Amino acid sequence: IFPVETNIVIFEIKERMTAQQFVSEMRSRDVLMLPISATHVRMVLHLDITPQMVEETIRIIQQL
Repeated sequence: IFPVETNIVIFEIKERMTAQQFVSEMRSRDVLMLPISATHVRMVLHLDITPQMVEETIRIIQQL
C-alpha cells in the first residue's frame, strides 16, 4: 500500500453548532470551507496556503 498525500481535510463538528453554522462562522473570518453533511466539513488547502495561514485558521477554530 502506498501512502496517500492529499490537500483535502474532512472533519466532524461534534458540539455547539452544525457544520453549516461552523462554515458560516469561518466565512465571516475569511476562511472558506464547505459543509458536506449536517456534521462534516470539507476544507481544501491550496498550493499558495502558507504554514502561517494554517496556524491562523487553527487559532480561529479554537476561538469558536
